Amino acid sequence: MIRLLSIITALAALPLASGAQTSLAYKVSFPQYEHHEAQIQLSVRQAPDGPLTFHMSRSSPGRYATHEFGKNVYNVKALDASGKALEVRRLDGDIYQVRSHGTEFMLEYTLFGDYVDGTYVGIDRTHAHFNMPGAIMWVEGLDKAPVKITFDIPKELNWKIATQLMPTADPHTFTAPGLQYLMDCPTELSDFHLATWQVTNTDGNPLVFRLTLHATIADDVWDTLVSDLKRLVDQERKVFGEFASFDYGTYTFILDANAWDHGDGMEHRNSTCITLPMKQVESAQIPRVLDVCAHEFFHSWNVKRLRPKTIEPFNFTKSNMSNELWVAEGFTQYYGNLLLARAGFNSRQEEIALLGHYVDAYMTSPGALYFTPIWASQTAIFSDAGVSIDKNNFSNIFFSYYYYGANIACILDLHLRKDYHKSLDDYMKALWAQYGKVGRWYDVADLETTLAGLTTKAYAHTFFANYVYGTTRDNLDPYFAFEGLQVVNAGKGKASWGRVTFKVADDGHVAIDRGAVKGAPIYDAGLDIGDEILTLDGKNVGSASDITDYLGSASIGQKVTIGFLSRGVQGTVTVTLAEAQQYGLQPLSGDTSSYDALQNAWLGPQ
Repeated sequence: MIRLLSIITALAALPLASGAQTSLAYKVSFPQYEHHEAQIQLSVRQAPDGPLTFHMSRSSPGRYATHEFGKNVYNVKALDASGKALEVRRLDGDIYQVRSHGTEFMLEYTLFGDYVDGTYVGIDRTHAHFNMPGAIMWVEGLDKAPVKITFDIPKELNWKIATQLMPTADPHTFTAPGLQYLMDCPTELSDFHLATWQVTNTDGNPLVFRLTLHATIADDVWDTLVSDLKRLVDQERKVFGEFASFDYGTYTFILDANAWDHGDGMEHRNSTCITLPMKQVESAQIPRVLDVCAHEFFHSWNVKRLRPKTIEPFNFTKSNMSNELWVAEGFTQYYGNLLLARAGFNSRQEEIALLGHYVDAYMTSPGALYFTPIWASQTAIFSDAGVSIDKNNFSNIFFSYYYYGANIACILDLHLRKDYHKSLDDYMKALWAQYGKVGRWYDVADLETTLAGLTTKAYAHTFFANYVYGTTRDNLDPYFAFEGLQVVNAGKGKASWGRVTFKVADDGHVAIDRGAVKGAPIYDAGLDIGDEILTLDGKNVGSASDITDYLGSASIGQKVTIGFLSRGVQGTVTVTLAEAQQYGLQPLSGDTSSYDALQNAWLGPQ
C-alpha cells in the first residue's frame, strides 16, 4: 500500500506522541495502479532500541484459515532519516527485520493486489479495494502504537475514501488507536455512490449509517436499495433492542459490485465489506444485495462484540480456531434469513422452504450425524477459504458451521417458543446484555449458563449435552407442529442408494462424482467418488440416465449387482436399496389458519 515521498518530509509530518511514545505512519500511493500495484511506506518515530521485526499477516478478521498475504509483497527496503539504506533481513516468507536503526526510520515495499473480495486486495483503474491484513505490514510488539495512514490518490482519478478509520482535518489522512483497530477497517477508494442517514440509539446517542457502493446503478434503483437497507437495519435492531455503540458514532456499509469482483461478505466491528460479481446492480438484484447485508450487519452484534474468547484477541500470525462458530456464524446465518422475512423482503413461504433446506442437510449430512458443532467450528481453519491441493474427507466428517448453527438456532427458537413462551430473540438479548454490550468474551459453558437463566438448569444441560457436546436429536415434530409445520420426506416410497451424482470419466464411462458418503447404501457397499459404474444387474451402463431409469423402477430393499472399475481394479458389489431421504418443511394437513399468529410472531415484522 504505500509509497515514499520524501523521507525527511514524511517523518517530520508524523506527530510526536506525548512521552516519546512510538508512533507509526503509513502512506499509500499508486504509481502503477494499472498494473495492480501500490507502494507502501511505513515511517517509525521514537522507535525502540534493538531489532524491529515486520510482519505481513497470515490471517484476517472474519476469516479463520491462513491466507499467506506475504506472497504479494516485494521490493522491501529500509532507509534512515537521512535517506541512507538500512539492512533488511528476510526471516521468513512474510517476516522482515531491521536490526540496526535510529529513533526515526522508514520501511517501504511494493504491494500487488488483483483479487476483489472481503479478504484480499484489488487495485485497478477503477478503484483500490483494501482489506488491511492483505496490505499493511505491521511491527511486532507495537500493537498499541497509534497509527496514521494517508492515501495519496493520483490526480487523474476521481476517488473518494470509504473507511471506518478515524478521519482527520486532511480528507486523505486517517488514524487508528492500534493494530487491532487498523486491521478491522477495510477501505475502498473509488468514485462510489454515497448515502447517509441518522438514527438515535436507545441511550439517546446519535448514530450515522453510511452506504457506499462502487458499481453501475440507476438512480431509482439506488434510492430503492437505500430505502430497503434502512428497513432491514431497523428490523435487526429489534432483535437486540438497540444498536451497538459504534466507534466514533458511525457504521459503514462498503459495497463493491462489478463484473470482475468475487462474491464475498466480511464483517468488521464498525463496517462491513461486501463484494458481488455484477455488471450492473439492477432492481432484480437488490434481494441478493440485501441477503448479504442482513448477515453481515447482524455480525456487528454477534461476533464483533458478542465474541468468543477463542478468537480474542485476533492473532494475525496464524489460523484462529474457535469452538463457538456455530453461534457466531451459524446463529447469524439463521437470523440473516429470518430478518429478510421479518422486513418483508422474503415471503413466509420462502423462509419456511429455506429452513426446510437447512433441516434436510442437518438430517442427512454425515458431518452433522457423527460430529459435533464444536468440531465443525474448529474445522473452519481448514475450510474457511483455506487452500490445499490434496483431497480431504470433508463430505463425511464436516458439516458447515453456518448450516449447523442455523439448525441449532431454529431448534432452540422453537423449543423456547413452545415450552417457555420465549424466543431466540430473548436468548440473544440476554447474551448481549451479559457479554457483548459490556465487552466480556464468552465460551461454550457461558452459553449454557445464559440459557439456564432463561429456562432451567436441567433444560440447558440437556440441550447442550444433546445438540452441542453431542449429536443426539430429539423428536422435532412437536416443535415444528407448534408452528403449524411438519418435517416431510419427499423421497418417501422411492428407492435410492444415496444422493449420488455422476460425471463422464476420461474413458467415457459413468463415474461417481458426489454423494457416496457414509450411510449411503452405495458407500456401505464399498464404492466411492471416482469409481466407474459399468453394469447394473449385468446390463451395460452407457449414461447417467441409464442409472436414473433403473432406480426409478426399482423397489426399496431390492438388491442390485453393480459392476465397477476403480483405478484399474474391476469387480462387482451388491447394493441394497433404501428409501430416499430428501427432507423439507410443509404446513400441517388441513386448515392451518389457527397458526397464523404464532408464525407471524416468529417470521413476521417485530
